[in-house]
Amino acid sequence: MGGWPPAEESAGAVRPLGIPTVVEGIVMTAAKIVLGPVFEADFCPISHGFRPKRSAHMACEVIRVAANRGRDWVPEIDVRDGFGSIDHSALMTQLGRRISDRAKLKLLRSWLRAGILLNGITTES
Repeated sequence: MGGWPPAEESAGAVRPLGIPTVVEGIVMTAAKIVLGPVFEADFCPISHGFRPKRSAHMACEVIRVAANRGRDWVPEIDVRDGFGSIDHSALMTQLGRRISDRAKLKLLRSWLRAGILLNGITTES
């Protein structure tokens, strides 16, 4: 287990950042409101990463309670470029199992295919 930030990420390293327009942000928020509960029901109750109404403090409390009950280990997972390395085809297949609305799936696919604009040049993400 390493420290934070991971050793591979050097100080001053640049990572592309997608910043949506106001309209895109509204549409993304609407999609989250509609789709979030569909997938939230599948998550493990002790999972805290990027979950609504959960915080790092709550995760620490889960660990404290588990330690007091005799647990002596805590898994730590840090996936380098986790979101950037997701297989989009496999992701869309899994999303298609839970989402039947073709328009929503098309919208999600378009977000996955959106390029990165850097110095006036668009590249694939």
